[in-house]
Amino acid sequence: MRWAVVRSEYSKSLPGQHQAAQNWTPHEVLDCRGLLCPLPLLKTQQAVARLREGQVLEVLTTDPQSQSDLCGWAQLAGHEVVPLSAEGGVYRFYVRRRPTPGR
Repeated sequence: MRWAVVRSEYSKSLPGQHQAAQNWTPHEVLDCRGLLCPLPLLKTQQAVARLREGQVLEVLTTDPQSQSDLCGWAQLAGHEVVPLSAEGGVYRFYVRRRPTPGR
């Protein structure tokens, strides 16, 4: 299983002690467990659009494709994403909304 960390130091370990995520407090939790591609990504995009810049979304999903979908989308959109864990078939991510361009 390959995990990418966008705009953060790469770590081969996945536990919730990932240094980049230590000071991230989620403002909202999005539960996408049981949903298949592309729904976790679409729901994440909608949820992040509701956040203010710098706020953090915690995403829970059971779709293994979500790891590459969320990391790829976040990189293209300029958001930060930290994959935290993949325990019991549930993938957990933090996504921080990027600053609005021009501010």
